[in-house]
Amino acid sequence: MHMRNPDGIGYSLKNKLVVLEKDIYSYLRSGVSSIATKKHLLKLLITTLLEASVILGSVYAGSQFIDDEKGAENSPFIGPSLLLLSNFLLRTPDITEKHVRGLLVFVRGIIFSLMNAVSRTCLFHEGGHALTALSLFKQPKLHISLSSTWYGFNGGNTYFSAGNGLTQLGELFGKENSHIITSAAGAGEIMLESYLELIVAQCLSDEFLEIKTSLRLMVLANLIYNLYYALSEYLGCDKIKGHDFCKLDEAGFPPYAASLLMCGSLLALQIMLSATSRCYRYAKNKCSNREIEDIRIDEEDYQTININEEDGDRITEEDNVSAENRMQFF
Repeated sequence: MHMRNPDGIGYSLKNKLVVLEKDIYSYLRSGVSSIATKKHLLKLLITTLLEASVILGSVYAGSQFIDDEKGAENSPFIGPSLLLLSNFLLRTPDITEKHVRGLLVFVRGIIFSLMNAVSRTCLFHEGGHALTALSLFKQPKLHISLSSTWYGFNGGNTYFSAGNGLTQLGELFGKENSHIITSAAGAGEIMLESYLELIVAQCLSDEFLEIKTSLRLMVLANLIYNLYYALSEYLGCDKIKGHDFCKLDEAGFPPYAASLLMCGSLLALQIMLSATSRCYRYAKNKCSNREIEDIRIDEEDYQTININEEDGDRITEEDNVSAENRMQFF
């Protein structure tokens, strides 16, 4: 009867495990090298960290104003974290095809604008109310309350007291107008942010295409947010507590007028920025063409001088030869 050597079995199994480990390592290594180069991986990590710091930092700041805790399943960090992960996965392949890269840039811009909408918009909206109340009312005793769900923040309220009187700036507008300005400041702050984003997007060069795309899509998301909020006033002011545009409507500024003003101001700013950019490019190209023309004229003058010098040297040589011939004749 043939007996197997247990040591031999263990040795063979150990060899197989070593070979399997090497195969897995080589597969992972080849996979990483095919997915991205070291430079691409570094860019991927830096971009993801910057996005995470902006978005998750905003969510953390907003979470300090949540009054009613709804449990871990409704944490406002869940939705933005999932969107961050999706952007990370979309950046992982090192795509070289131009059309595919452009499509991925657009999709990542949409995802970032959604992250901005669910993490910062409500916080900035209520912050606009709070800063305006501080500017117009003395000791307003501010209290900001944000409501959250698993995908981020979905609303909020800013409470303040006007019983301590007005500041010097508030007295300039009067008590009633100060209340109206404070009500409009939430949407106004979002519009100011949109104006700034539009200007930065226009000033950036095409080397930062993804940043430009994200900024423009953020402007679009902010506009949709404000339009939805303004037109929701027609659903009934009794259904939405403390609706800003209901107060503006009572003051004689209806929601459709506010919507037209927001759309028109962004369109006018974009037209102005585009015209300014075209004028700048035209002036720059004209100056470049003038410099090229000056260089060409200088080169022609230089060539003319060289030709004249060569002609002068040739004439001098001919005169010297003639003089030598005359000397030999005598």
